[in-house]
Amino acid sequence: MLIEHGADVTARDNHGDTPLHLALRGGGVDVARILIERGVDVTAQEGEGRTPLHRTSFMGQVDVARMLIERGMDVSAQNNRGETLLHLALRGGKVDLEGSKRNLGSWIIS
Repeated sequence: MLIEHGADVTARDNHGDTPLHLALRGGGVDVARILIERGVDVTAQEGEGRTPLHRTSFMGQVDVARMLIERGMDVSAQNNRGETLLHLALRGGKVDLEGSKRNLGSWIIS
């Protein structure tokens, strides 16, 4: 793996994305877990102020969201537009306001 050969897990692309942001955007949950376990900065914000938790909420990646929260990610963090993870989960269609099992509150609180 690249990490074992010295890849910089704190590197950023020209949009400010870290490897963790890119893994989550591409659906690479297994890669994201490895990066989180290796101690990457889970609070890093990319160019538009989105954190990895914002990405997980938009994508509905509940297990990764829990890992991020357990490692200190602030659930009330806002991006540059003032959006929180709830805003992004709603926009991503990952919250059922009728109260189904996919309700954001239930997976953040539990």
